[in-house]
Amino acid sequence: MGRHSYAASHCEDIMSYSNEVLPPERKEFMALDIRRELADHLRWQSFFFDVPRDIEKTHSPLDLFLRFITENSLDTEDKIKEYSHIQVVVAADGNISYRTEKKPQENTWFHAYDSIDDYLGWDELASYFLPSCHKKCRIRYEGKESVIPYIDTWVPAYNREGRILYERAKIPIDRVPSGFHRTYLNEKYIVEDNVTD
Repeated sequence: MGRHSYAASHCEDIMSYSNEVLPPERKEFMALDIRRELADHLRWQSFFFDVPRDIEKTHSPLDLFLRFITENSLDTEDKIKEYSHIQVVVAADGNISYRTEKKPQENTWFHAYDSIDDYLGWDELASYFLPSCHKKCRIRYEGKESVIPYIDTWVPAYNREGRILYERAKIPIDRVPSGFHRTYLNEKYIVEDNVTD
């Protein structure tokens, strides 16, 4: 994790054979371990993304970070580098908020491609291993309806102006292993989300 090479794709290999060799309790252990590792990687960035202990049981640290930069329109690396501390705060009712500090930093390094994008697949693997992250939606395509299980993820959507943009997406989990990592559900065909049947 975080090697910025072909090693970043090992998560897809693990996903492809995991159902054959890993029992559910081992998958859950690995998922929480992956999330803890992601939290550590975010914590050691210049913006010190600080999450509460054991939050990985209920939240993805990477998801919390991407929500923060999206909700606060931090769409350039320079805007993100203005922060010296971003602390995730979980209220008693479960609501998430953020406490932040800004201060000038010299020689601050951050590059979204190396610091975030290589971790997306690992975050997806953790969600794939956690049944609590599995959802279903109803799709209508060419007159036929089907219910598709999926997990939520983020997709980098950089533009020509160099803006850092991430968008929410849904990855179907009924087609592992072939085409998992970059197969997304087309939102325009979703007629019902969070299907329970």
